Amino acid sequence: MLETAYELKLAFDRLAEEDSKYKGYFDEDEDDENDEDDVTDLIFGTEGAEGEKRKRKNRGKKRVGPPNEEDWYRAEAFIKFLKVFFDVTLNVSCTNTPTAHKAFSEIVTIKCEIDDLFAAPVTNQSTDYEKILFTMSVEMRRKYRKYFDTIDDVNKLLLVALVLNPRYKLRYFSRVLEKMLQHDSDYVKRKTEELKDLIVTLTDLYASMNGGQSSNTKKILGVSEAEQNEGSSRCPSMKVTGRRAMMMEDWQKDLEDGNAIVIAHEVDRYLLDPIEKPEGDWDILSWWKLNGSKYPNLQAVAKDVLAIQVSTVASEASFSTGKRVIDPHRSSLTPRSVEALICLQQWLKSDAITSLAHTPTPEEMEWLEKTEQELDQEERELRNKLEEKKNKESKTSKANKGASDGKLSKKQCGVTDV
Repeated sequence: MLETAYELKLAFDRLAEEDSKYKGYFDEDEDDENDEDDVTDLIFGTEGAEGEKRKRKNRGKKRVGPPNEEDWYRAEAFIKFLKVFFDVTLNVSCTNTPTAHKAFSEIVTIKCEIDDLFAAPVTNQSTDYEKILFTMSVEMRRKYRKYFDTIDDVNKLLLVALVLNPRYKLRYFSRVLEKMLQHDSDYVKRKTEELKDLIVTLTDLYASMNGGQSSNTKKILGVSEAEQNEGSSRCPSMKVTGRRAMMMEDWQKDLEDGNAIVIAHEVDRYLLDPIEKPEGDWDILSWWKLNGSKYPNLQAVAKDVLAIQVSTVASEASFSTGKRVIDPHRSSLTPRSVEALICLQQWLKSDAITSLAHTPTPEEMEWLEKTEQELDQEERELRNKLEEKKNKESKTSKANKGASDGKLSKKQCGVTDV
């Protein structure tokens, strides 16, 4: 909104020249909006002392505006500063495209912007907006350090995703640590080796789970596989001994000293291949789909790592210094879930259940005992009535059965009633 208003700067100047109502609006007092304030007070229940206090405070106070050159200068400064965070928020909040390989670069960008703003000295001669920007940088720096104070605080999978970007690989990670984050060479070398070891471990793990071929193979540079297997393909294998064994051992040692033998691990092959040019629009998933056959196990790692969503936080709250924001996804809860969350929040904020203990007075104890006696008496009377009813039904049943047996015996004896 601020950027759009700045683009329409000339329109505001033209309004000031041609529309008298425009300037007249800012000449009015803020208490002229009493009608709207009354509705607001009625809705939020602030029509009492709080509403009157606010009205007295605004009475005789002119509206702020119209914007002047100083205001536009401040707006431009805010736009340049906030644009960085706006772009970063959009990049890490995408849900339809991969974002994991971009996250580390965005994190470093934020750190550099905050540090630059924090380094600007604030003195008594500083303007209000400079002080506001400095205050914002302090709060943002505190929030940044809470999650990304050091490289160890960054999720390692985000670093893996960075290396899996063929336009960056491991070389970009080392350069960022050295140039942007100002770390010494020993620290950069150690962290780079740790990250490479992590990627190698992940690749070997995926190779074992997928039942594929090992990621470790040996290859002699300058010697083809056909030449390496020539002896075994032309004649039966024989154990080499004597002078021939010494010659082969000496040749093997010479190759090792000349680095002719390398461990052609998938990660090594990937890192040694040329880096893609970082220009224009580029689809990382398409690249891995086309080139993944050269690194099958590393491709499986990329398939899972690049699918990770960087952030599930509402984009408006990513670097907000205010309260939490609920996005449409989080607000689409069922009434039952909302009720459960509200009740749980109230329970967590409430006092302990032990604080609710109450010692009854003698009068209350007497009333409780009397009530218990009355309940016991009612229960006994009800039980007696049920027993009497049951006995009565039992006697009636026996009498009916006796009469039925008497009629049956008369029929058996041939006696009928006249």
